[in-house]
Order: sequence, then structure tokens, then C-alpha cells
Amino acid sequence: MKTRSATILATIITSLVAFTSASDALAQGGNWTTKTPMPAARNGLAAASINGIVYAVGGGDNSCNPSSTVEAYDPATNTWTTKAPMPTPRYSLAVVAVNQILYAIGGGGYCSDAGNSAAVEAYNPVTNTWTTKASLPFATRVVSASVINGIIYVVDGWSSPATVRAYDPATDTWTTKAAVTHPGAGAAAAMNGIMYYAGGSISSVDAYDPATDTWIRKASSIPVTRNNLGAGVINGKIYFVGGETTTEMDAYDPATDTWTTQTPMPTARPPGVAVVNNVLYAVGGHTSGYTAILATNEAFTPDCGGCIGPQGPKGDKGDTGPTGATGQQGDTGAIGATGPQGLKGNKGDTGATGATGFAGPTGPQGPTGVGFVKGAYLSLPTGTAAPAGFTKIGVTAIPYKDLAGHIQTATVDLYQKN
Repeated sequence: MKTRSATILATIITSLVAFTSASDALAQGGNWTTKTPMPAARNGLAAASINGIVYAVGGGDNSCNPSSTVEAYDPATNTWTTKAPMPTPRYSLAVVAVNQILYAIGGGGYCSDAGNSAAVEAYNPVTNTWTTKASLPFATRVVSASVINGIIYVVDGWSSPATVRAYDPATDTWTTKAAVTHPGAGAAAAMNGIMYYAGGSISSVDAYDPATDTWIRKASSIPVTRNNLGAGVINGKIYFVGGETTTEMDAYDPATDTWTTQTPMPTARPPGVAVVNNVLYAVGGHTSGYTAILATNEAFTPDCGGCIGPQGPKGDKGDTGPTGATGQQGDTGAIGATGPQGLKGNKGDTGATGATGFAGPTGPQGPTGVGFVKGAYLSLPTGTAAPAGFTKIGVTAIPYKDLAGHIQTATVDLYQKN
């Protein structure tokens, strides 16, 4: 036992040292890695994840053409797969996932508002098919959307004040919610039943509570004000990444209403953002001045501040206790008196039944032991429940001597250890 305990302790210490070293390596705000680029370069696309897969939807090219392209990225294999195209090509749309279904909402004609769309279409990754849903109340380039308790909340920063619409996938209906005075193309993300909206033309952070349909302006401000940024939630923080011509990345902690600047994104751009297994993926976008449309795919892993360390190995199983002694047999109850004989007549009355004697007290329970070996027999008074791990195999008679010295026979249930 001592040798094994020492080995276990050494393993735990080694694991903790390895975990601490890994945490220190990411202590500057996390790190970025370059992944396989999208097959089709696009700007103004949106992204979301379902079952560990990133879906990059829509966008546009450098010739003002909106796209219907849908491509799926598998982080486990670092590969892309082309999926069924979206029925309505669009740019600057919102994409979110509810109950393993992808919803593509609104969008624009890319170079002008003339091609703005109110379309809402749902994608099923299992069947690789699209379904048309109830349209937005009006055509618009959607800025951002997030999900709270199965309801999709859409913020349209192109209007002033920014309108908010709620879509219920279960009923396929829209309702208008309280607007927010927050101009510009910001980004929204939800945590603990609250939607947070940041970025755009101002540095403020606004929080929306669906339970009261109200907005509250928070005390802190985003470190760098910018439009067309992306957002993703990892370990209790919202990461706001990129934007027009910037590599800026900032993390917002709703619990403390504070910001921390993170490691910048390698490529300056306004990306589509999705999170898989606590890794943020930033895909697509454009360079400064729209000189190039990008297929870039970069992944961000935050530092491990506050992460839970690895679980230590299981300890040894305790020894089995000794077998408990069999309890003492209880006394036999007294025999009830016989009722009087009825008088003879046409038919004599039946005498009254004598009272039942008192039951003898039950003997004390022996202490619990380690249990019987497999195949051992156990006899118990008829009707008594057997311990776990025993199977009843029959009924038998056991002779014993009562207090008067007479030989008696008791019928008992016979059990055998599994």
C-alpha cells in the first residue's frame, strides 16, 4: 500500500507541474495558430458551431456579389467540406445555432442597401438541407445575434436607435423588443441569460435582460472602438476580436464589468467567429480598403487563468470488513387459548378463537462484514429480504431446540452468494 500511495502522489505532483507549465506558456493572453483556409474567400460572412464543427455561411466577393456558399470546418482534422448552398445569397447576415439547427437571418446586397434581405432560412447539418422560415419584419443587414433560452435576439445596428427583434424557432414567429441607443456595427454575445452588445461607433457596453425587456449601460468601455468585429464566449468571458482594419482582441468579464487586452489576431480583418471546445475560430474577412477578400482561418486559445487542473488518479479500494455474526434467534410466542366448545343443538355455536400469542423479539443485527465469498449459503426467516448480491435458491427446514427443550423445526428461505 505504501509503495502504491507514493506512486500516486508522484503522479499527481507531476501532473500539476505539467499543468502549471502549460498555463505559464499562455500567460500573455493566449496564442493564435494558423489553420487551413476556407476553400472560398469571403467577406461579410457569419459563422456558428454545431457538434464541434464550424459553419461559415454567406458573405461576398470583391465584385459586390453576395454569396450563398456554406463550408464546414472540422478542427479535429483541420479540413473543410462544402455543404448545400444557402437558398438566398447574402452578405452581412447573422448566423446562430438553436437545438442543432443553424439559422441564417437577414443580410445585405453587399455594396448597397438595394439588395437587403428579410430572409430567414434554417440549415439541418444531419440532412444537409435548408428550410425557409418566417421573414424578418423588414429587410436589413443584420449586425449581430445571440441565443437566450432557445430564443434568437437580433440587434440591427444599422438603424438608430438599434432595433431588436426576437425570433422563436418553436413557433416560427417574431416579436419587437426594446431598442438600444448604440449606433454602428457592433457584436452581441449572451451569458447567463443576458445579452451583451459592444463595438460599433461608440465604446460603450450595453446589456439586455429578456426577462424585463430592458437595456442597461455598463460602467466600463471597450478598449478599442471599432465596427464589424466578431464575438465568442469562452470560460465566462466574451472575446471581441478584429474589426475594420484591426487585429485588436479584448476580453470582457461580465461578472466584474472589466476588460483585458488579449494577444492580437495575426491578420487584421472583420472575421466571422465561432467557438469549438474553448477555442475561437476567426474566418474570412477583407484587408484594409477592400484590396483583397480573405479565406484566412486563425484559431485562438485563451490562457488558462482560472482553469481547473487535471484530475488525479483514483485511490486504492479499501479492504473488505469482517463478516458480521448471525443475530440471536427470537423467542417463540405463547400459544393462544382455545375458545369454549359450543352447546349441542341443531347446530352448536362455534367457540371464539383464542388470542394470538406475542411474537418473540428479533435478535440484534450482527455487524456488517466484507460479505460472503461467491457460492456461500445464507438462510433467513421466511419473507426476510436478503442483502444485495444474494439470489434465493429455495426453502428448507432447520431443526432447533426451544426453551422447553423440545425439538422444533423452522422453515427458512435459502440464498446463495452471486
